[in-house]
Amino acid sequence: MDFIEKFNYNRDSVTTGSVLGFTGSPIYGASMDFEASNSSWRASSYNQFIMANGINSVKVNMELSFQGGKESMKSVLRRVESVTTGQITGNTAFSGIEDCINFGESKNNVQINLDTDYYKNFSGSHVEAYNIKNIGDSIYELNVKLSNNRVSPILENGMGFVADRTVPASNITFDKFDVVTGTTGSANTNVFDNYFYLTKSRNSSIDESAVSGLSTYTGIAEDSTRVFFWDPDQQTSVPITHQQRINVFARSFAQQLNISRNQNRLDQLTLNFTNRSEKETYSILHFLESHLGYREFVYYYNDGLINKNRVFYCPKWRHTFNYKDSNTIEATFVEIVSPIEPEF
Repeated sequence: MDFIEKFNYNRDSVTTGSVLGFTGSPIYGASMDFEASNSSWRASSYNQFIMANGINSVKVNMELSFQGGKESMKSVLRRVESVTTGQITGNTAFSGIEDCINFGESKNNVQINLDTDYYKNFSGSHVEAYNIKNIGDSIYELNVKLSNNRVSPILENGMGFVADRTVPASNITFDKFDVVTGTTGSANTNVFDNYFYLTKSRNSSIDESAVSGLSTYTGIAEDSTRVFFWDPDQQTSVPITHQQRINVFARSFAQQLNISRNQNRLDQLTLNFTNRSEKETYSILHFLESHLGYREFVYYYNDGLINKNRVFYCPKWRHTFNYKDSNTIEATFVEIVSPIEPEF
């Protein structure tokens, strides 16, 4: 026992004593990976119904990296370790105070900020894993993986994670990719339906009555739309499978059944948007989050080959910061089989 007591079995990595402190943001290369938890079922004619699994259905996994001198990286490392060790009590675990990183909060002389051109400094992120390495003369890199499902885009009107950079429809100047807010009731009755996305610049206010109703979701009015109009890098392949409709009889032939008018639906599309500007990236991120991972929208596969009456939802998307004013988004669109004129 005397031999064991000579050693420190408190496995925090940072030594005791004062550290320099740190205030800053992750370096470029950081990524935000969003995924929604949904329930889905199919009715007759393969019509599909989707709903969110609760008010915290959208989760984000983050991969953040920090670089700096030994003392500043020791400060960040100590902050990360402070939320992964401590009192082992149920009360502490459920309070949500000491076991998570709150971006923008200064604690123990350490403040980690997100890029507020894109995101809020939201709270409640858990540390999943981290590692630190020496990359030069007294220069270190700390990589941290975090997750967050405490933020609710549903309660935050579709802006739980993304920053609020919306512009009111009453303004007299707009830039392409601006996110415009209408007045609930004047345009559409649902607050989530009162975000409009500028397809080009204009120098006059927006007539909200012109951007209400179904036409908003299927076309452009007042240089605004609720169609997903951003062009991906290049069109992707369109997968359609009928494997689930084949009956294989034992020691005999296979039979393919026609069981629905909607059996030739698209499984999913993976769209990439590379090297996009800050303004375009923000508008895409806002569109995806305000659709909450399950709300449907129109996307036109842009080559005239595929029928345009296709409705999708986006259950997951990934945002990578390449460098200043350059971003990459990868989004997964899944088709919903709906009537020709969808009931949004």
